[in-house]
Amino acid sequence: MNYLAHGLLAKEGSPEFRFGAMAPDFANIGRFSLNVMNPQEILRLNHEQAAVQNGMKFHFRTDRIFDEQPLLREIKKQFRDVIAPRHLPENFRQIGMIASLGVDLLLDGHLQKTMPKALNLYEKTMKKVDKTAIGRAVHEPERFTEFIEGRTHIPDFDDAEQVTHILYWMVADRPRLALPGIMFERVRSAVEDYHELVSAQGDGLIDDTYDAVWDKQVLNAA
Repeated sequence: MNYLAHGLLAKEGSPEFRFGAMAPDFANIGRFSLNVMNPQEILRLNHEQAAVQNGMKFHFRTDRIFDEQPLLREIKKQFRDVIAPRHLPENFRQIGMIASLGVDLLLDGHLQKTMPKALNLYEKTMKKVDKTAIGRAVHEPERFTEFIEGRTHIPDFDDAEQVTHILYWMVADRPRLALPGIMFERVRSAVEDYHELVSAQGDGLIDDTYDAVWDKQVLNAA
């Protein structure tokens, strides 16, 4: 799950909590090291800083629940068994990576296209979050705060070619997963078909995950 979806699922919280729910994705994009604090350390923070940390914990819990969703598993299986064989060699070792990272990016594209609330919530969060709390998410607070304040553009995750470029960038420094340039058009074609599948199932996947996350959230608080 990518940051727009994380922010949407955290909509019940404050701007700082919602930002924390997106922060691990921002850290990955900017190559920052997360600063995940233990409960005793969080108690020493002010309310806004603590909310960022709690939002990060919500992010990790959401990812675990998202990965458990039967619909997500079926979507990935359809990519591996049906879509990938149309476009990619049988022994193409990055198929699993495209299935996992691709659905995260394309789900944000589905939200961009069909749910203006997700974009509005993102913009509202980035505008209202306490700037002094942003840096508590990582080990380089000042540089991270500058990085966040410079994030004025959201990629078009609803565009298969742009998503393919992002996939190439995400794994460029990972030798076993790096995508070969010569395969770009074939990967893009696979992502295009995957885009149609994720768009068709996106609402159900978001709804199922939201219900599961907040059911467990309430049970854990009881």
